[in-house]
Amino acid sequence: MKKINWRYAIGELLIVIVGISIAFALNNWAGKIRDRDEGQAYLTNIKNDLSQDIVQLDSNIAKIELRRKYLKELMGHLHVKRPGRDTAAMKIFKVADPVSFRGNETTIQSMKFSGDLKLITDIELKNKIIAHYSIYEHVGLENERQGTFAKDYLAEYFMKNIDYSKFRSEDGFDFVEEKYFQNLVYSLYGIYGLGLKVQEEARQSAKELYEVL
Repeated sequence: MKKINWRYAIGELLIVIVGISIAFALNNWAGKIRDRDEGQAYLTNIKNDLSQDIVQLDSNIAKIELRRKYLKELMGHLHVKRPGRDTAAMKIFKVADPVSFRGNETTIQSMKFSGDLKLITDIELKNKIIAHYSIYEHVGLENERQGTFAKDYLAEYFMKNIDYSKFRSEDGFDFVEEKYFQNLVYSLYGIYGLGLKVQEEARQSAKELYEVL
């Protein structure tokens, strides 16, 4: 019977174990590098998304402020007949369309559905990102409020209560004196105020997160 060289056998076993350990370590290291690079790529994409969102929010805020300016001018004619009433009343048609915001959420949604949010290892940063995009949900609700008001109240009023054939005459703007129309103006001014507040909040949050990234 051949004698086993235990020293040699143990040495070979140790070599195999060390080799496997090194392989696992290298694979783990490579995985961490890959995850880090993928996480950084996601953060870069989010930063690019935020840059576009900030531009859109800046534009929206300017539009809402202008609409509120027009409505404020019109409100000065609601309870007293003053010169320039027809010009102010015509501006109601400039403020009827909602100012909507469509955030760039493709990256964050992709991370959620794929489970890749775990690639952001900085817990505080991850929470800031999640908190920021939750604000977009509030913006969406205000967009929906504006759209509903424009469709169900303003558009219906324009179709049923305004005689467009009289617009060339002074009497064509008598609807300004109607209580229902006045209530529509005040309501729309308030709705735009809510929309302005939430879009300003979204813009501030986007700028702060952009700087962090």
